[in-house]
Amino acid sequence: MVLESNQTAVAFLPPQDKSWMGGVNYYCNLFQALTNVSDSNFDLLAIVGTKTPLDIIALYEQFNVKVIKVSVLDRFSFEWFIDRASWALFGKRFILDAILKRYKVNLISHVQCDMGVSCRQVGWVPDFQHLHLPQMFSKDEIKNRDKSFMSVASKADVVILSSYDALNDFSSFSPEFFSKGRVAQFVSQPPSFYSELSEKEYSDLVDKYSIDRPYIYVPNQFWRHKNHQLLLEAIFKSKQQGVSPLVLCSGLMEDYRDSSYVDSLIKYVKNNDLSDNVKFLGLIPYKDVFSLIKFSLLVLNPSKFEGWSSTVEECKSVGKMMILSDISVHKEQYPQANFFNVNSSDSLANVIAKAVRGELSEHSASIKSVEERTQDYASVCMEIYSTVVNGPSM
Repeated sequence: MVLESNQTAVAFLPPQDKSWMGGVNYYCNLFQALTNVSDSNFDLLAIVGTKTPLDIIALYEQFNVKVIKVSVLDRFSFEWFIDRASWALFGKRFILDAILKRYKVNLISHVQCDMGVSCRQVGWVPDFQHLHLPQMFSKDEIKNRDKSFMSVASKADVVILSSYDALNDFSSFSPEFFSKGRVAQFVSQPPSFYSELSEKEYSDLVDKYSIDRPYIYVPNQFWRHKNHQLLLEAIFKSKQQGVSPLVLCSGLMEDYRDSSYVDSLIKYVKNNDLSDNVKFLGLIPYKDVFSLIKFSLLVLNPSKFEGWSSTVEECKSVGKMMILSDISVHKEQYPQANFFNVNSSDSLANVIAKAVRGELSEHSASIKSVEERTQDYASVCMEIYSTVVNGPSM
Protein backbone atom coordinates (compact mmCIF):
# COMPACT_ATOMS: atom_id res chain seq x y z
CA MET A 1 0.00 0.00 0.00
CA VAL A 2 1.39 3.37 -1.07
CA LEU A 3 -0.26 6.51 0.21
CA GLU A 4 -2.22 8.40 -2.43
CA SER A 5 -3.11 11.32 -0.16
CA ASN A 6 -1.91 14.82 -0.99
CA GLN A 7 -1.33 15.42 2.71
CA THR A 8 2.11 15.49 4.31
CA ALA A 9 3.19 12.07 5.59
CA VAL A 10 4.80 11.94 9.05
CA ALA A 11 6.31 8.63 10.15
CA PHE A 12 7.01 7.28 13.63
CA LEU A 13 8.94 4.24 14.84
CA PRO A 14 7.05 3.36 18.05
CA PRO A 15 7.93 0.47 20.40
CA GLN A 16 7.28 -2.97 18.94
CA ASP A 17 6.74 -4.96 22.14
CA LYS A 18 5.78 -4.63 25.81
CA SER A 19 9.29 -4.24 27.20
CA TRP A 20 8.79 -0.47 27.32
CA MET A 21 5.08 0.01 28.02
CA GLY A 22 5.78 3.58 29.07
CA GLY A 23 6.90 4.20 25.50
CA VAL A 24 3.87 2.43 24.06
CA ASN A 25 1.60 4.60 26.21
CA TYR A 26 3.54 7.72 25.22
CA TYR A 27 2.96 7.06 21.52
CA CYS A 28 -0.69 6.18 22.08
CA ASN A 29 -1.21 9.51 23.83
CA LEU A 30 0.70 11.29 21.06
CA PHE A 31 -1.36 9.61 18.33
CA GLN A 32 -4.62 10.38 20.11
CA ALA A 33 -3.68 14.04 20.43
CA LEU A 34 -2.57 14.38 16.79
CA THR A 35 -5.53 12.53 15.28
CA ASN A 36 -8.04 14.66 17.19
CA VAL A 37 -6.96 17.78 15.27
CA SER A 38 -9.83 18.46 12.89
CA ASP A 39 -7.93 20.53 10.33
CA SER A 40 -4.75 18.47 10.21
CA ASN A 41 -2.78 18.38 6.96
CA PHE A 42 -0.79 15.34 8.02
CA ASP A 43 -1.06 11.59 7.43
CA LEU A 44 0.41 9.66 10.35
CA LEU A 45 2.29 6.39 9.80
CA ALA A 46 3.52 3.99 12.48
CA ILE A 47 6.26 1.79 11.03
CA VAL A 48 6.87 -1.46 12.92
CA GLY A 49 8.39 -4.90 12.32
CA THR A 50 6.42 -7.79 10.87
CA LYS A 51 6.74 -9.68 14.17
CA THR A 52 5.14 -6.95 16.26
CA PRO A 53 2.41 -8.50 18.47
CA LEU A 54 -1.12 -7.91 17.24
CA ASP A 55 -2.21 -6.36 20.53
CA ILE A 56 0.50 -3.69 20.22
CA ILE A 57 -0.53 -3.00 16.62
CA ALA A 58 -4.17 -2.75 17.75
CA LEU A 59 -3.20 -0.08 20.28
CA TYR A 60 -1.78 2.08 17.49
CA GLU A 61 -4.54 1.31 14.99
CA GLN A 62 -7.27 2.47 17.36
CA PHE A 63 -6.29 5.97 16.26
CA ASN A 64 -6.30 7.28 12.70
CA VAL A 65 -2.75 6.02 12.19
CA LYS A 66 -1.64 3.80 9.31
CA VAL A 67 0.45 0.91 10.64
CA ILE A 68 3.05 -0.34 8.16
CA LYS A 69 4.87 -3.62 8.88
CA VAL A 70 8.36 -4.04 7.41
CA SER A 71 10.96 -6.77 7.95
CA VAL A 72 13.84 -4.29 8.19
CA LEU A 73 12.66 -3.53 11.72
CA ASP A 74 12.62 -7.21 12.72
CA ARG A 75 15.70 -7.63 14.90
CA PHE A 76 18.25 -10.05 13.37
CA SER A 77 16.36 -10.44 10.08
CA PHE A 78 18.43 -10.41 6.87
CA GLU A 79 17.15 -6.95 5.96
CA TRP A 80 17.88 -5.69 9.49
CA PHE A 81 21.51 -6.85 9.23
CA ILE A 82 22.00 -5.26 5.80
CA ASP A 83 20.41 -1.98 6.90
CA ARG A 84 22.50 -1.87 10.08
CA ALA A 85 25.67 -2.59 8.14
CA SER A 86 25.05 0.25 5.68
CA TRP A 87 24.24 2.52 8.62
CA ALA A 88 27.52 1.66 10.33
CA LEU A 89 29.66 1.84 7.19
CA PHE A 90 28.13 4.76 5.33
CA GLY A 91 25.91 6.53 7.86
CA LYS A 92 22.93 5.70 5.64
CA ARG A 93 20.05 3.26 6.16
CA PHE A 94 19.39 2.51 2.50
CA ILE A 95 16.60 -0.03 3.05
CA LEU A 96 14.70 2.07 5.58
CA ASP A 97 15.19 5.16 3.44
CA ALA A 98 13.74 3.36 0.41
CA ILE A 99 10.69 2.38 2.46
CA LEU A 100 10.14 5.96 3.60
CA LYS A 101 10.40 7.16 0.00
CA ARG A 102 7.97 4.46 -1.16
CA TYR A 103 5.37 5.83 1.27
CA LYS A 104 6.26 9.43 0.40
CA VAL A 105 7.27 10.24 3.95
CA ASN A 106 8.24 13.90 4.34
CA LEU A 107 9.29 13.74 7.95
CA ILE A 108 10.13 11.13 10.60
CA SER A 109 9.35 12.22 14.14
CA HIS A 110 10.61 11.40 17.62
CA VAL A 111 13.91 9.89 16.51
CA GLN A 112 16.45 9.36 19.27
CA CYS A 113 19.54 9.33 17.08
CA ASP A 114 20.37 10.31 13.50
CA MET A 115 18.38 7.80 11.46
CA GLY A 116 20.56 7.97 8.34
CA VAL A 117 17.61 8.76 6.06
CA SER A 118 17.04 11.53 3.53
CA CYS A 119 13.74 12.95 4.83
CA ARG A 120 13.45 15.60 7.52
CA GLN A 121 13.90 14.45 11.12
CA VAL A 122 12.36 15.66 14.38
CA GLY A 123 14.31 14.40 17.35
CA TRP A 124 13.10 13.54 20.84
CA VAL A 125 15.12 13.48 24.03
CA PRO A 126 12.92 12.21 26.91
CA ASP A 127 15.28 13.35 29.66
CA PHE A 128 18.88 14.02 30.69
CA GLN A 129 18.88 11.87 33.79
CA HIS A 130 22.48 10.82 33.30
CA LEU A 131 23.60 14.43 33.74
CA HIS A 132 21.89 14.71 37.13
CA LEU A 133 22.34 11.17 38.47
CA PRO A 134 25.46 9.78 36.74
CA GLN A 135 25.87 7.22 39.52
CA MET A 136 22.78 5.46 38.15
CA PHE A 137 24.53 4.68 34.86
CA SER A 138 27.56 2.71 33.76
CA LYS A 139 30.35 4.49 31.90
CA ASP A 140 29.22 2.83 28.67
CA GLU A 141 25.59 3.91 29.22
CA ILE A 142 26.67 7.51 29.77
CA LYS A 143 28.89 7.40 26.70
CA ASN A 144 26.10 5.95 24.55
CA ARG A 145 23.53 8.46 25.80
CA ASP A 146 25.89 11.35 25.13
CA LYS A 147 26.60 10.05 21.64
CA SER A 148 22.94 9.42 20.81
CA PHE A 149 21.71 12.75 22.16
CA MET A 150 24.44 14.72 20.39
CA SER A 151 23.58 12.88 17.19
CA VAL A 152 19.96 14.02 17.55
CA ALA A 153 20.99 17.58 18.40
CA SER A 154 23.32 17.92 15.45
CA LYS A 155 21.33 16.12 12.74
CA ALA A 156 17.65 16.69 13.53
CA ASP A 157 15.84 19.75 12.23
CA VAL A 158 14.10 20.23 15.59
CA VAL A 159 14.50 18.46 18.94
CA ILE A 160 11.39 17.90 21.09
CA LEU A 161 11.80 18.10 24.88
CA SER A 162 9.02 17.15 27.28
CA SER A 163 9.55 20.03 29.73
CA TYR A 164 11.20 23.41 30.14
CA ASP A 165 13.38 21.75 32.75
CA ALA A 166 14.67 19.39 30.05
CA LEU A 167 15.09 22.35 27.68
CA ASN A 168 17.43 23.91 30.24
CA ASP A 169 19.41 20.67 30.32
CA PHE A 170 19.49 20.65 26.52
CA SER A 171 20.96 24.16 26.61
CA SER A 172 23.75 22.96 28.90
CA PHE A 173 24.30 19.72 26.99
CA SER A 174 24.53 21.20 23.48
CA PRO A 175 24.46 25.02 23.61
CA GLU A 176 25.41 25.24 19.94
CA PHE A 177 22.14 23.50 19.01
CA PHE A 178 19.91 25.07 21.66
CA SER A 179 17.89 26.96 19.01
CA LYS A 180 16.55 23.61 17.76
CA GLY A 181 14.87 22.81 21.07
CA ARG A 182 11.07 22.89 21.35
CA VAL A 183 8.96 21.94 24.38
CA ALA A 184 5.94 19.67 23.81
CA GLN A 185 4.42 18.57 27.12
CA PHE A 186 2.65 15.28 26.51
CA VAL A 187 -0.77 14.65 28.00
CA SER A 188 -1.99 11.30 29.37
CA GLN A 189 -5.54 10.42 28.44
CA PRO A 190 -7.67 8.88 31.20
CA PRO A 191 -9.05 5.45 30.29
CA SER A 192 -12.72 5.40 29.33
CA PHE A 193 -13.58 3.13 32.26
CA TYR A 194 -12.25 5.53 34.92
CA SER A 195 -15.46 7.52 35.35
CA GLU A 196 -17.44 4.27 35.63
CA LEU A 197 -15.43 2.83 38.53
CA SER A 198 -17.84 2.22 41.41
CA GLU A 199 -18.00 0.91 44.95
CA LYS A 200 -18.03 -2.62 43.52
CA GLU A 201 -14.58 -2.10 42.02
CA TYR A 202 -13.42 -0.64 45.32
CA SER A 203 -14.76 -3.67 47.18
CA ASP A 204 -12.92 -5.94 44.74
CA LEU A 205 -9.68 -4.01 45.38
CA VAL A 206 -10.13 -4.31 49.13
CA ASP A 207 -10.44 -8.09 48.84
CA LYS A 208 -7.73 -8.54 46.23
CA TYR A 209 -5.05 -6.44 47.96
CA SER A 210 -6.16 -6.81 51.61
CA ILE A 211 -6.85 -3.10 52.07
CA ASP A 212 -8.14 -2.38 55.56
CA ARG A 213 -8.09 1.45 55.69
CA PRO A 214 -7.63 4.55 53.51
CA TYR A 215 -4.35 4.37 51.64
CA ILE A 216 -1.73 6.38 49.75
CA TYR A 217 -0.77 4.95 46.36
CA VAL A 218 2.72 4.91 44.80
CA PRO A 219 2.72 3.56 41.21
CA ASN A 220 6.42 3.60 40.28
CA GLN A 221 9.16 1.38 38.97
CA PHE A 222 11.40 0.03 41.73
CA TRP A 223 14.53 1.82 40.55
CA ARG A 224 16.83 3.43 43.09
CA HIS A 225 16.23 6.97 41.83
CA LYS A 226 12.48 6.53 42.39
CA ASN A 227 13.34 7.05 46.06
CA HIS A 228 11.46 4.17 47.73
CA GLN A 229 14.10 4.00 50.48
CA LEU A 230 13.37 7.56 51.58
CA LEU A 231 9.64 6.78 51.36
CA LEU A 232 10.02 3.85 53.78
CA GLU A 233 12.03 5.98 56.18
CA ALA A 234 9.30 8.63 56.04
CA ILE A 235 6.58 6.06 56.77
CA PHE A 236 8.55 4.88 59.80
CA LYS A 237 8.91 8.46 61.05
CA SER A 238 5.25 9.26 60.41
CA LYS A 239 4.32 6.39 62.76
CA GLN A 240 6.36 8.15 65.44
CA GLN A 241 3.98 11.09 64.98
CA GLY A 242 1.07 8.90 66.03
CA VAL A 243 -0.39 7.91 62.65
CA SER A 244 -0.43 4.53 60.94
CA PRO A 245 -0.42 5.13 57.19
CA LEU A 246 -1.10 2.45 54.61
CA VAL A 247 1.00 2.87 51.48
CA LEU A 248 0.49 0.63 48.43
CA CYS A 249 3.38 0.40 45.96
CA SER A 250 2.99 -1.17 42.52
CA GLY A 251 5.47 -1.66 39.69
CA LEU A 252 8.04 -4.14 38.43
CA MET A 253 10.06 -5.12 41.48
CA GLU A 254 13.55 -5.17 40.03
CA ASP A 255 16.30 -2.68 39.28
CA TYR A 256 18.55 -3.90 36.47
CA ARG A 257 21.26 -1.51 37.66
CA ASP A 258 21.24 -2.83 41.25
CA SER A 259 19.92 -6.35 41.81
CA SER A 260 20.14 -6.01 45.62
CA TYR A 261 18.00 -2.87 45.86
CA VAL A 262 14.52 -4.40 46.05
CA ASP A 263 15.68 -6.97 48.59
CA SER A 264 17.02 -4.15 50.74
CA LEU A 265 13.58 -2.46 50.68
CA ILE A 266 11.82 -5.68 51.69
CA LYS A 267 14.37 -6.16 54.48
CA TYR A 268 13.85 -2.60 55.74
CA VAL A 269 10.08 -3.16 55.97
CA LYS A 270 10.61 -6.34 57.96
CA ASN A 271 13.28 -4.94 60.28
CA ASN A 272 11.28 -1.82 61.10
CA ASP A 273 7.91 -3.47 61.66
CA LEU A 274 6.27 -1.78 58.67
CA SER A 275 4.45 -4.81 57.24
CA ASP A 276 1.11 -3.34 58.33
CA ASN A 277 1.95 -0.02 56.65
CA VAL A 278 3.55 -0.97 53.34
CA LYS A 279 2.33 -3.38 50.67
CA PHE A 280 4.47 -4.17 47.63
CA LEU A 281 2.01 -5.26 44.94
CA GLY A 282 4.42 -5.82 42.04
CA LEU A 283 3.10 -5.55 38.49
CA ILE A 284 -0.68 -5.29 38.49
CA PRO A 285 -3.34 -5.02 35.75
CA TYR A 286 -3.79 -1.64 34.04
CA LYS A 287 -7.36 -1.29 35.30
CA ASP A 288 -6.22 -1.91 38.87
CA VAL A 289 -3.70 0.92 38.60
CA PHE A 290 -6.41 3.44 37.79
CA SER A 291 -8.79 1.93 40.31
CA LEU A 292 -6.17 2.34 43.02
CA ILE A 293 -5.59 5.92 41.87
CA LYS A 294 -9.28 6.74 42.04
CA PHE A 295 -9.97 5.33 45.50
CA SER A 296 -6.73 6.49 47.17
CA LEU A 297 -6.36 9.35 49.63
CA LEU A 298 -3.57 10.70 47.45
CA VAL A 299 -1.06 9.48 44.91
CA LEU A 300 2.60 9.95 45.81
CA ASN A 301 5.69 10.23 43.62
CA PRO A 302 8.91 10.60 45.67
CA SER A 303 11.25 10.36 42.66
CA LYS A 304 14.64 12.10 42.54
CA PHE A 305 14.31 12.60 38.79
CA GLU A 306 11.64 12.62 36.08
CA GLY A 307 11.51 13.69 32.46
CA TRP A 308 7.75 14.40 32.40
CA SER A 309 6.10 11.90 34.69
CA SER A 310 3.31 9.80 33.20
CA THR A 311 2.02 9.12 36.73
CA VAL A 312 1.74 12.82 37.44
CA GLU A 313 0.13 13.43 34.07
CA GLU A 314 -2.41 10.66 34.63
CA CYS A 315 -3.38 12.09 38.02
CA LYS A 316 -3.75 15.58 36.53
CA SER A 317 -5.99 14.18 33.82
CA VAL A 318 -8.38 12.59 36.34
CA GLY A 319 -8.16 15.42 38.89
CA LYS A 320 -6.33 13.43 41.58
CA MET A 321 -4.34 15.36 44.15
CA MET A 322 -0.73 14.29 44.73
CA ILE A 323 2.23 14.42 47.07
CA LEU A 324 5.36 15.11 45.02
CA SER A 325 9.08 15.53 45.57
CA ASP A 326 10.09 19.14 45.06
CA ILE A 327 12.21 18.57 41.95
CA SER A 328 11.79 21.35 39.41
CA VAL A 329 9.99 19.29 36.77
CA HIS A 330 7.31 18.27 39.29
CA LYS A 331 6.71 21.92 40.13
CA GLU A 332 6.46 22.70 36.43
CA GLN A 333 4.14 19.78 35.74
CA TYR A 334 1.74 19.96 38.70
CA PRO A 335 2.20 23.20 40.69
CA GLN A 336 -1.06 22.54 42.58
CA ALA A 337 0.38 19.41 44.29
CA ASN A 338 1.68 19.04 47.86
CA PHE A 339 5.50 19.09 47.86
CA PHE A 340 8.21 17.79 50.16
CA ASN A 341 12.01 18.06 50.19
CA VAL A 342 13.23 15.26 47.92
CA ASN A 343 16.20 14.57 50.20
CA SER A 344 14.37 14.74 53.54
CA SER A 345 12.45 11.81 55.02
CA ASP A 346 11.34 14.15 57.83
CA SER A 347 9.74 16.47 55.28
CA LEU A 348 7.87 13.61 53.62
CA ALA A 349 6.87 12.13 56.99
CA ASN A 350 5.20 15.42 57.93
CA VAL A 351 3.21 15.51 54.69
CA ILE A 352 2.17 11.85 55.03
CA ALA A 353 1.01 12.46 58.61
CA LYS A 354 -1.06 15.45 57.49
CA ALA A 355 -2.58 13.40 54.67
CA VAL A 356 -3.62 10.59 57.02
CA ARG A 357 -5.12 13.09 59.46
CA GLY A 358 -7.02 14.80 56.63
CA GLU A 359 -5.13 18.05 57.14
CA LEU A 360 -3.94 18.55 53.57
CA SER A 361 -6.09 21.06 51.75
CA GLU A 362 -6.40 20.88 47.98
CA HIS A 363 -5.06 23.92 46.21
CA SER A 364 -7.66 26.18 44.69
CA ALA A 365 -5.60 27.02 41.61
CA SER A 366 -7.33 25.71 38.51
CA ILE A 367 -5.87 23.08 36.21
CA LYS A 368 -6.53 23.19 32.50
CA SER A 369 -8.88 20.45 31.40
CA VAL A 370 -7.42 17.37 29.76
CA GLU A 371 -9.12 18.45 26.51
CA GLU A 372 -7.45 21.87 26.59
CA ARG A 373 -4.04 20.43 27.43
CA THR A 374 -4.36 17.80 24.70
CA GLN A 375 -5.23 20.49 22.16
CA ASP A 376 -2.23 22.55 23.27
CA TYR A 377 0.04 19.53 22.94
CA ALA A 378 -1.24 18.66 19.47
CA SER A 379 -0.96 22.27 18.32
CA VAL A 380 2.67 22.49 19.37
CA CYS A 381 3.52 19.24 17.55
CA MET A 382 1.65 20.29 14.40
CA GLU A 383 3.40 23.66 14.41
CA ILE A 384 6.76 21.92 14.70
CA TYR A 385 5.96 19.60 11.78
CA SER A 386 4.72 22.45 9.59
CA THR A 387 7.80 24.54 10.33
CA VAL A 388 10.17 21.67 9.58
CA VAL A 389 8.44 20.54 6.38
CA ASN A 390 8.06 24.04 4.96
CA GLY A 391 11.31 25.54 6.22
CA PRO A 392 14.92 25.29 5.08
CA SER A 393 17.09 22.40 6.21
CA MET A 394 18.99 23.02 9.45
